[in-house]
Amino acid sequence: MASTGAGVTRLERAPLSAADVARLLGQGLERDPASIAELVDVLHDKARGNPFFLRRLVEDAAAAGAFRLDAESLTWGWDLAALRSLSVADNVVALLRSELERLSGDARECLAGAALLGDRFDLAGLRLATDLDDEALAVAVAAAIEGRFVQPLDDDYWAAGLRTSRPFRFAFVHDRVQQAARELLSDEERARLHLAIARGLAASEDEVEASPFRPPSTTARRSAS
Repeated sequence: MASTGAGVTRLERAPLSAADVARLLGQGLERDPASIAELVDVLHDKARGNPFFLRRLVEDAAAAGAFRLDAESLTWGWDLAALRSLSVADNVVALLRSELERLSGDARECLAGAALLGDRFDLAGLRLATDLDDEALAVAVAAAIEGRFVQPLDDDYWAAGLRTSRPFRFAFVHDRVQQAARELLSDEERARLHLAIARGLAASEDEVEASPFRPPSTTARRSAS
């Protein structure tokens, strides 16, 4: 667009500074940023200024009990020693891969298949990309949501839950999650699944073409008139 003379505004995404991390943590913990300097130093150093990395680190630390809410004062506290000892991967994708390895085999298969479908996918696509039956697939999707790897795009998914057979839609929470899930597969597995997905889609189109309830094509309608 710039070559056409149109005005273009470039947005540079710089890493989070220590001040940025202090502001974010201060808001989340309801603390004065100046009072959490040690906490900021630890998390800023581990996250290397990556906002998605920072969020996953805080979530994982909270799940491990490094953050705690005092029931009497209703204020947040944290264990600096536990935070310093947290194992940190070299990059976001490596961190996500380590988290994916904690999932069940069915959940990993579900996410790996979903990664080949795109950043958004539905249950119908997952049936083509996995060898899971409907019940196992529903449980695997629920585990992926609970693990904060994907999120449902349809509000009524929560009401239907695991009992649904509707083709609900989902999305990866971040493109790095999709990348990490894709890397669970070898080149040979990716090729096999791509072929299975393509064949399944082709078969679905053939079924639509053969259906007596399929709307007539434009050519057919013109011939009949």
